[in-house]
Amino acid sequence: MNTLARLNGCIMKKLLLTTTLLAYHTLLLFGQNLVPNPGFENYTNCPTSFGQIACPLVATPPFSATVQDWISAVPNSPDYYNTCSGNIYASVPNNYFGNHPPHSGNAYTAIVAYSAGPNFSMPPSTYAEYVECKLTNPLIAGKTYEISCFVRLTFRIDPLHVTNIRGMESIGAVLSHFQTVSSTAPMGQPSIALKSISSQYIDNLNNWMEIRGEYTAVGGEEWLTIGVFSGTTVPSSIQVSPTTPAPFTAYHSYYLLDDVSVIEKPQCDTLAYSHTEVICNPNDFPLQLTSSDTGASQYTWSNAAITSSSFVNTSGIYWSNAFSGCNVVRDTFNISYLKDTIYSSKTITACSPDTTLSTRGNAIDYKWSNGRRTQNVNTDKFGTIWCSSIKDCNLYVDTIHLVQKSLINSIDIGKDFEVCEEKEVHIGSVYPHAIAYSWSNGSTDCCISPKESGTYVLNVSDACNVYTDSISVKISQCKNCFFIPTIFSPNADGINDTYGVHPKCDIQNFSLNIYNRWGERVFTSSDLSSRWQGQYNNQPAEAGVYHYLIQYNTIQQPYQKELLKGDITLIR
Repeated sequence: MNTLARLNGCIMKKLLLTTTLLAYHTLLLFGQNLVPNPGFENYTNCPTSFGQIACPLVATPPFSATVQDWISAVPNSPDYYNTCSGNIYASVPNNYFGNHPPHSGNAYTAIVAYSAGPNFSMPPSTYAEYVECKLTNPLIAGKTYEISCFVRLTFRIDPLHVTNIRGMESIGAVLSHFQTVSSTAPMGQPSIALKSISSQYIDNLNNWMEIRGEYTAVGGEEWLTIGVFSGTTVPSSIQVSPTTPAPFTAYHSYYLLDDVSVIEKPQCDTLAYSHTEVICNPNDFPLQLTSSDTGASQYTWSNAAITSSSFVNTSGIYWSNAFSGCNVVRDTFNISYLKDTIYSSKTITACSPDTTLSTRGNAIDYKWSNGRRTQNVNTDKFGTIWCSSIKDCNLYVDTIHLVQKSLINSIDIGKDFEVCEEKEVHIGSVYPHAIAYSWSNGSTDCCISPKESGTYVLNVSDACNVYTDSISVKISQCKNCFFIPTIFSPNADGINDTYGVHPKCDIQNFSLNIYNRWGERVFTSSDLSSRWQGQYNNQPAEAGVYHYLIQYNTIQQPYQKELLKGDITLIR
């Protein structure tokens, strides 16, 4: 590993737990590990600094040979750590990256799996390291092998050199017929993905993690190479430290490696049995289920039992595994209520949620969704409720939707009003969900047109309630609102000496204008009580015919201007 990559190099974390059945570990004991020096314990010279795992492409490496049986597949040199070293860059357990005991023994190696310079987003790797060894025996065609090793993500906590630490989703392994060496890195080629069986990313900074992969041999493969073979593609990874990627900062993944293995997987038998049993009465529970292999060394059940038999209390699908060496007997038990499962659904409407609901009679084992165990239940809320019961060896699941009947909730026939008798008006409205209308005038229609002043009361009924509202209507005269004289004699005899109009309606915005035969206005007033004295320009007006113009609004129709015109005869 070069110095710059190491100072900036930080390793991703992810907890990778291994939860493997004991039986599976038993299988591995049958195979021989084909990896020489799998824990990197054997060495020729103790390491004295970073790197020091030689590459065949480098004719004269600047260090003495260290770990035996392993080489670097590229000129970039992986690191070798051993308890024999007193150098901080190669010592175990305490070294440049902190306290890191081996997974086992006294030594381990380390590689840069991914490294790239600063970028706004993760670029392809620009630096990578690989370790490689020759297997003790070639692989056999058609055989399946498991490749595994223990890895630990690490990095140096240095506030002066903040680095984006990435945890890979997988580390690659290549099994080849010939030694795999390259003058450039990262290498890009198909590889076997070594992953955890219980964690997506290899991102644990605190503990060793086992990663695994499988390979079916072509035959004759005898070289193993480990690293990330992404080439110019960005490998899948997760940010470990800092939580949010630091801008303008390099990306690194640096892993410790220990206990590498390539082991042939033994051929084992797995026998599967299926059992179906019909239960018509719940009193038949608890029911005993028994594995088809009663002499196995280990049992696992879907309900957590660990013996050859298990008791179950409900219908369902249960399974058991019986392990004898690498052989497995798997039983599946389908326990059900039959003849059949019959579903029904109905909707009940009610005015109140306080309702008694009933399901089918003469059944057993009633189970309501609210926990009741009787045929009938009381409920206090609208919604869906279901009940299962057993009858004639059938399981019935009856669903009841309790829905509130459609209600009006309230009615409003409007505010009290006054209207002109010439105008036809309608009061009332059509209310959804109404089933009857009743007016105080005897009408049973939704709406009426009142002809007389008075208070009108409406009762509207829905499926559950009666709603009442009332309105006061005043019918007023809006036309012929004036008594208009057509003749007057301003001769001071005390009879018809003045001229004016007399209202018969509630009037507003009134104006009266009187004109002579030449169109001259001789009188104007906006006061209903005002009277024309028969004067014009302070002189007695001539006898003859005059024209009047009256404008006004009624209170009932305040925005409708009314206009009246006519003639007046002045007599002297």
